[in-house]
Formats: sequence, structure tokens, C-alpha cells
Amino acid sequence: MQLLSLSAITLLASFVAATSEVITGQWTCVDAGAYQLCQNLWGEDNGVGSQNATLYSATGDSISWSTTYTWADGPYDVKSYSNVNQLSATGMLLSEITSAPTAWQWEYEAISSSTVADVSYDIWVGTSPDDPGTDTSTFEIGRVSILSLFGYPMSGRRLDFDSAGPLGSEIASDISVGGYSWNLYSGFNTYWTTVSFVTNQGNIYDFSSDLKDFFGKPSIPVLSPVSLSNPLLYRPVYLNENSNVSLSNYLQSVESGTEPFLGTATLYTESFSVTVNT
Repeated sequence: MQLLSLSAITLLASFVAATSEVITGQWTCVDAGAYQLCQNLWGEDNGVGSQNATLYSATGDSISWSTTYTWADGPYDVKSYSNVNQLSATGMLLSEITSAPTAWQWEYEAISSSTVADVSYDIWVGTSPDDPGTDTSTFEIGRVSILSLFGYPMSGRRLDFDSAGPLGSEIASDISVGGYSWNLYSGFNTYWTTVSFVTNQGNIYDFSSDLKDFFGKPSIPVLSPVSLSNPLLYRPVYLNENSNVSLSNYLQSVESGTEPFLGTATLYTESFSVTVNT
């Protein structure tokens, strides 16, 4: 194995520092190759703290970045979803998607004892080809693939209702999707149904899968409102071509990042990539 000299290591560290870009501000975004890195501190008013994001590199179909935060107060409220989204992974009908391979190598560093957070994908599906997270969205399939839960108190297979956790309630456990094992949660949020696949096999620091498996495989039960006028009335549906996740819906966005509730930590993404093929 070839070892680097101290001077070479110092030079490498200086190069990384010189080429990285730090962003601050509540809604600041920066384009980087095929991706966009966004602060997205949408819930910052629910607590006290700060957060920034750093872009290291974007080459070909992959990106490397990090976000560092410190948040206090509002223990049951999400403060942000600092994330990257694939700029071209939008606007295609679900019926046109043949595959969506993704890979994510990440670490959570400098974690305080009070940290409560998740590391997750967020996939938006709706009746229009864009505008994720609006009244055109029908399903937020996630935080799809919650790869890690830091600091979440657990009670059996259900999250403690007095703690931060996935929206809604657990409706299935030990399901196999995309090559991993999950517990499935579902709930209604404003205009759309949120479905959360929560890892039950520990933190998945090196994730590789086909995201189409999460919105194209049969026999994954979720709950969906019969109508927006009566969001408390639900009926069972399935995430497949015969369900309310209609193949005539559009993929609106594919994002990956972290949701902090409390504490101090850094999410470091060594490499993230996703490609949606039609």
C-alpha cells in the first residue's frame, strides 16, 4: 500500500478546502452538475440553531456533499431537510420509468447525545410533472427509504407517540423491498399521503437499490384518504399499477438528505447518485 507524505496530505486537504463551496441561508440552493444542493431550512422557526451545507464535488452522475447543524427546542418538529435532488429526475410518467438505480455512501459524524434525526430519500409523485410538495402532489413516497434513525425512542415496532418519528402509524413490518427489510408507515399530510419505509436492519451506510421497486412493486399496503374533504376516512390501496399511485401520475422529484429534530451532527455524503431511466 502506498502511503502519502505529510506534505501530500496537507496539499490534498488544502485542495479540498479550496474547491468546496459552503452555502448558508434558509432557502439557498446551488447547482452542481446533474444535481442541486439545497439548504431547505423549512422548519427553522420551530427551534433555535443554525445549519450550513458544503458542496465538495459533482462529477458525472455522482455528488459529494455534507451538512452540519446545531438545533435546540421544538423537540417534535423537523427543522430542515438539507438535501440534493437530481435535476433531470422529474416530469416523467410512472408508466414510462423502467428503472431508477441509486447508490448512497454516507456517514453521520460528531453526533451529540441529544441528536434526533433521520437520513432519508424523499420521492414526490403527483398529477403534474413538477411542483413537488404542493396541492398537485398525491403521494410523498417517503421519507421513502429511511436509512437511519438517530435518537428515536422505540416501543416494540411502533415509534413512541411522544417522540419524533415517521408520519402516521405502522401498517406493515418486515417487508422486503429493493433488497432490504423495512417497516412501513403511512399517514396523511395536508394534500398528500406520506409513506415511509423505515429500515429495521440498522443504519444502511452503503445503500444501493432500484428506487422503482418502492413505487412499482405490488402488494405493499398503504392508507390513502378517500377525499381531501374527509381526511380521517381511509381505505386500503397498493403501491402498484392497480392502486391510487396511478401510473398516469408523474415523478416530480427525487431527493436525499437528513431531517434533524434536535442536537448537533454532520451528515457527510461521500457519494450519491441516482438515474431515472425511461
